Amino acid sequence: MNDVDTRARVAASGLRRAVDHFEAVGTVAERSSPSRRRLVIAAAGLVAAALVVAGVVAWRADTSSIRTVDHPPPRGITSVDVGGEPIAITVDPHGVFVANGTNEVVRLDRRTGRLATRVATDQPVDHVAAGPSLGVWGFNTNPGFRGDAPGYLTRVLLSGRPPTTVRLPARADEVALGDGHVWIIDAAGDLTARDPRTLKITYQTNFGRFTQGSSLALADNRVWLATSTTLFRLPARVPHRSRPQQAASLLRSGYRFKAIATDGHSLWDSVCVDTIVFVCSLERRDAATGKLQRRFNDHPLWNQVGDATLVESNGAIWAMEGNGSLLRTTKDGGVKRVLNLPAPLRASADPWIGNRAFAVGAGALWYSVPEQGRVYRIPLR
Repeated sequence: MNDVDTRARVAASGLRRAVDHFEAVGTVAERSSPSRRRLVIAAAGLVAAALVVAGVVAWRADTSSIRTVDHPPPRGITSVDVGGEPIAITVDPHGVFVANGTNEVVRLDRRTGRLATRVATDQPVDHVAAGPSLGVWGFNTNPGFRGDAPGYLTRVLLSGRPPTTVRLPARADEVALGDGHVWIIDAAGDLTARDPRTLKITYQTNFGRFTQGSSLALADNRVWLATSTTLFRLPARVPHRSRPQQAASLLRSGYRFKAIATDGHSLWDSVCVDTIVFVCSLERRDAATGKLQRRFNDHPLWNQVGDATLVESNGAIWAMEGNGSLLRTTKDGGVKRVLNLPAPLRASADPWIGNRAFAVGAGALWYSVPEQGRVYRIPLR
């Protein structure tokens, strides 16, 4: 709550007490004289007017920070307790899938947000990837905080059959689905493509051990990989001997890529200019070459959203701004604020805990508050 909110609430509280006081006096006045009644009524009228003015001032102060937002905070927000700490969300035509760091993947109903299914997994799952034709996949990005620990990729089956888990040589940094394959970048710097049915490796190349926190994006028969300082591209249909091409690199000291995504028209990334507190900006790049076209420094991104700081949905890229606004890219290559998150749902005061996760789909923003164990459904229309 900001200072203006506090002052407005205090003022309103004082005025309410004054109204209560005048009501009490009015009761006595009615027993005494008409002149006193008129005096009390006039005073009460002044108090009511003051309340209206205070309410208008508070409303203006509260909405002044979101006057560029299309809509006020929406009604009809619902939430569900998914258990654990929901730290990753993805949406596909079959449901809303949540990873909460436990041995399960939770499916929510797309329309209502209610809990639909819990699918048990062999290993803890803290991230999920899903696609209409390639299924739902869970993986753990940080098993025991050991860089040399093995990773696990789980194919989540919703038909009632048990999931299938494959052991990876190193923990996965990110999994992306595209061109009929499951693509994985791991902590050892290996980029692999696996057949989703047999789970066999169909392609593999190595980027060295400097890929921690890498991000993947697939579109237009291209695979984009952003390591901490370098952006690579390679064709999605590649023979084993092909090598990725370096598309761009961050030469300025202290800058690093955090996430990358594509909307089918442009390539978008978040680039952090402060690697301690992760002050990040949104960038737009050419979808064919990776060349930087514009950096949106006027839209600093939220540093308390987890690894998936950029989400693709409905032909747009979505992100969270530092002030709690949901952003959406536009077809002309711009950025538009969509809504301002209600204050109680914004990030924890502690920057090291409570990282939020979000996804967009089925006409709603799906937003987690891990310390509550809850996922919120916030309508977008």
